[in-house]
Amino acid sequence: GGVLTITETEDMDRVLAFDGQELARDYFVHIDQIADVAGTEVAFVSVGPGGNACSPGTLMLWKDADGRLQTQKAGEECDAPTVAVSDYGVFFIRYLLPGESADMMFWSPDEGMKTFAATTYTPEPGTGWETLDLDKIGHPIDLFRNAGIYAAAQKLLGDELSTVVTSLVVSGEPDLSGSLLSARGCVPHACGSADGFIVVDKAAKAIFIAQMGEDGVTRFWPDRARWPDAAAALLPQGF
Repeated sequence: GGVLTITETEDMDRVLAFDGQELARDYFVHIDQIADVAGTEVAFVSVGPGGNACSPGTLMLWKDADGRLQTQKAGEECDAPTVAVSDYGVFFIRYLLPGESADMMFWSPDEGMKTFAATTYTPEPGTGWETLDLDKIGHPIDLFRNAGIYAAAQKLLGDELSTVVTSLVVSGEPDLSGSLLSARGCVPHACGSADGFIVVDKAAKAIFIAQMGEDGVTRFWPDRARWPDAAAALLPQGF
């Protein structure tokens, strides 16, 4: 019953409008889909600042029974859930890092947004050090899908697990040398201030993690004195 438009401004912002009425403005705006949700036509639009490892949030648009345009934002930029549309509603599923838990939300045109379930990160069942194939690790976050590494990380980092793992999110492919895998990463939009580094020693069934501090002091798990020479030799300059 109207026209959605995206117009780029001189400042490189993009403006989402419905029949000329501005609804959202940001660096990245993209109309993902228009779907039938429980008999109501709903548009799903990604809106966010863009950037490395920073997913946009979702803006939903629909008309109520009286023909008035309604909007609902789902998720904040850089922490936005994935949208899963069903015939009777919409599920919003968060991507969880190791150590994280989050509510799964559910939305329908009649009932609005509600909590549907609680979700918690978990490694792949049936995995362990004996199933770990370092050749197949394309990103350091993939390591924690292994139950052996995840248990070692929980023991080593405790409540700081998710915070420290975030420092590995922006990363390239790990380096592999024999039974030692190492990788450096950084926090999205904060590279150089809280970078992380991990070494996995498959032969010793051990992991070693370091993270730069904003005060210039690097923290080590376990203590730096307990790192074997082979793992310590892999530390990048600056750590």
